[in-house]
Amino acid sequence: MREQALVMETRHTLDESRHMMTLQKERKGTFMEINPLDQLPGRALAHWEYDPYEWAAFDQVDWEPIRNKSWLTLILGPIIYLVIMVAPWVLFGSSVRTLIVLSAPAIALLTVLIFLMVSAASSAREAKKRYQARHNQAESYRVTLASHGVWESGAYFAFKSGRWGIASVKLTANPAVLHFKLHKRNSDGSATGATQKIHVLVPRGHEAEAEQLRQRYAVVIAPWKKPANYNPPEPV
Repeated sequence: MREQALVMETRHTLDESRHMMTLQKERKGTFMEINPLDQLPGRALAHWEYDPYEWAAFDQVDWEPIRNKSWLTLILGPIIYLVIMVAPWVLFGSSVRTLIVLSAPAIALLTVLIFLMVSAASSAREAKKRYQARHNQAESYRVTLASHGVWESGAYFAFKSGRWGIASVKLTANPAVLHFKLHKRNSDGSATGATQKIHVLVPRGHEAEAEQLRQRYAVVIAPWKKPANYNPPEPV
C-alpha cells in the first residue's frame, strides 16, 4: 500500500510539473505576440542577386563613405582640438587664469572627441567586415534580408545584438539604397549615443520591394515600446 501511494504521489507531482511547463509556454507565447522583436522568423524577407557591376557599386555606398568619414575624424579631430586649445593661449597669453578657464572646456571637448573617434573607428571596422565578405571570391553576389540581420555573400551581420537595435530605416534613390541605422542603449533603455549604419544597395528592378521592406522594418521590427496598458501575466 505504501509503495502504491508513493507511486501515485510521484505521478501527481509529474503531472503538476508538466502542467506548469505548459502554462509557462503559453504565457511566453502571449508575450512574443506583444513584442515584435521576439518574433524572429526563420524565413528570409528578401533574396537579392546582383550583377558584377552592381556588386562593385556596393562598395561605394557601404564602404568608401564610412572609411573616408573615419579617416577624416581620426585625422582632423586632433588637429581641430589643438587649434581650439592653442588659440586662446596665443590671444590671451599663457597665464594661470587662462589655464583655469580652459580646463573644463578642454576636458569636455576631449571627451567628445574621444567618443567620436572611437565611434568612427568602430563603424569603419564593421564596414570593413562587410567589405571583406562581399569580396569573398568563393561566394555569390547575393544579399539575404531577415528581421534580425542581413547576409552578404553568406556572411551574417546582425541588426539586433545585445543592446544594439534598429533605430531607423530609410530608402534613398539614385541609386536605391536601404539605410539601416543601429543604436546602442543602456540597461535602463536610454540611448548611449553610439550608432552604426549598414547600407544595402538595392538591385535594379527591386525598388518597389525595397519600399515594402522599409515599411515592414519601420512598423514591425523597429524597437519595441512598452504599451501604456502593458500587463504581462504574473510568473507562476
